[in-house]
Amino acid sequence: MKSAASTTTNALIIVVYAFYGGVWLAFFSFVNSSVTTPPDFIQAVVAWTLAIVGTTIPVANYLSAAPEYRSGLTLSACVIAALGWGTFVFLTFLSVPTTPMRWLFFAAWFTALTGTAIPFAHYLNKRFARAVPPGSALLRQSIWVGLFGGACAWLQLGRALNWVSFFLIAAALAAIEGFLILRDRSKRPFDDSSPTPKR
Repeated sequence: MKSAASTTTNALIIVVYAFYGGVWLAFFSFVNSSVTTPPDFIQAVVAWTLAIVGTTIPVANYLSAAPEYRSGLTLSACVIAALGWGTFVFLTFLSVPTTPMRWLFFAAWFTALTGTAIPFAHYLNKRFARAVPPGSALLRQSIWVGLFGGACAWLQLGRALNWVSFFLIAAALAAIEGFLILRDRSKRPFDDSSPTPKR
């Protein structure tokens, strides 16, 4: 019964993040569209969906996590995501895009994406890594997501963002994180607890 519940939870997590990723890509396509601009209603629906789902993911992750996994980082993810997405919605619909507001938008965008990515980083490490890394590593991996979104928004400000630069930035950040993971593994003490195979 426990295994079936765990499988259902994992499948639900994957579906939610796939939906969130699809909406994020739709938002990117809308913003990057130079031929046709989507109606305001569609833009509002996408922005509000991003904000609602992006805020719900960390909160649901914290409430459904076991007590031993309810660390300060998971609680901080809820606060960071709620603050970031709330500011994002305010700046998108209720502010004039002056220079200070644009800088505040980058900060809110970075904060929102980082807070939303923390539970996802924890899930991926728990699912595929040998052991869940410390909170500092999870926060670092989530910051890459925020930096990626911030870089894309910065390029889009000058209409220099396209799918090639989109994937190049993602590949570069993934390569940096891969290097850091390999470096962290090389610093771990060698585990010789496994029995030596007989010849």
